[in-house]
Amino acid sequence: MRIRTALWATPLALALSTLPAASQGFGPPGHGPGHGGMDPILHMAKELDLSDAQLAQVKAITTKHEEAFGQTMERTHEARAAVQRTIHDVAATEAQVREAAASVALLESQTAVEHHRMAIEISAVLTADQRAKLAELFATMKERHAGPPGGRGGF
Repeated sequence: MRIRTALWATPLALALSTLPAASQGFGPPGHGPGHGGMDPILHMAKELDLSDAQLAQVKAITTKHEEAFGQTMERTHEARAAVQRTIHDVAATEAQVREAAASVALLESQTAVEHHRMAIEISAVLTADQRAKLAELFATMKERHAGPPGGRGGF
């Protein structure tokens, strides 16, 4: 797994890659950035009308956090595999399953905190209007993804 893959999961990139506008003109319909289209950071620059200086700062911030994301994501992948092995090991105890699951939760917590740190740093680069636009984009994303997955009653 390439470390750069971790950047695609940043809150800003994730939000922008799922917006309605993202499905138009940036790769196959409905896929948005990251699926054969524009880099999510460049898409963010377009959506928020970032200046060249702001874009450079955002790229520097994401690059700074890139290594931590990559390391944590690799460890999380390994921990999830361990959970699956433990779940299907009939000789394992419930305590062992809980311990394996707890290790995944801890790693996901570390990733969330790293995303939060990065979001704070990126927010400091944005103007008040850009922060408001970003909040709007997040709200749009939340509305689009409200309700049960696939609209089939949740299961």
